[in-house]
Amino acid sequence: MEFTRAICSIEFLGSSYAPEVTYYGSVKDKQTILTDKRKFMERWPQRNYQIRDGSVSVQCEGASSTCGVTGIIDWEVSSPARKANSNGSVTFSYNLNMASAILIVEENSTLVKRRTVPSAAGAQLPAAVRIAITNKLKQAACSTDDIPTKSILTVDLNGDRIPDYVIEYELIPCNDTSLAQALGLCGTGGCAVEFWMSGDGAWKKLDLGVLRGVEVGKRLEGHDTLLVATHGSSCNQPGYKSCFYAVWWNEQNFYRERVQGRKCEAGQQSWQCESSDAQN
Repeated sequence: MEFTRAICSIEFLGSSYAPEVTYYGSVKDKQTILTDKRKFMERWPQRNYQIRDGSVSVQCEGASSTCGVTGIIDWEVSSPARKANSNGSVTFSYNLNMASAILIVEENSTLVKRRTVPSAAGAQLPAAVRIAITNKLKQAACSTDDIPTKSILTVDLNGDRIPDYVIEYELIPCNDTSLAQALGLCGTGGCAVEFWMSGDGAWKKLDLGVLRGVEVGKRLEGHDTLLVATHGSSCNQPGYKSCFYAVWWNEQNFYRERVQGRKCEAGQQSWQCESSDAQN
């Protein structure tokens, strides 16, 4: 279902929001939200959005006038003037006040964690990210240039609604081992992980350090967060245990806070959970 035209108008959006809205975790007035939307439209003048068929779910509370709507949007945006383009998918969530006119009272969305990356040709990856991965494959003399989907984690850490990329080289095969192992990027604490952040139509590489694992965490005030696992020594635990931290971006730097008490569940990898005797 395509609805590009419907949401391209600030006038339409202005009639869609309540005077105050819980907007990505914070209460904002309607004019602040419209300013944010207008800036995004100016930055990306060409936009195409499609609601994924079968993804929409609506749930209304019987005793109130509120309905929740969730679903998945596939999107493409471009700026010919900046020679920039981007695409991806997001899960969206709206709470609607149905008392009189239908008005949005809460909005949130999260970039889909993984996106399709067919090969090192990387048509869907930014050039800088694609070149960095390709150069490492060449450096290690790998016999393949394939980039598995599972090795690319897509998030929005800086809240600009443009994909940022986490590159897990341990998940990229290289001959009989991984690319990370072939390049000596691993140790007892895990493997080096790269982060590429979007900004002004370009992507900048930042170092996430040596990690045992990484996944997308909870969304915080319009930003995605990461959940990372490190060597036990980083939180005064034995080395065989993992320490878990929530990581977020605050304008200029990474910040992290320990997350305690993650327990093993069926199907989880070893890095994703602490043993039952983990100290808090």
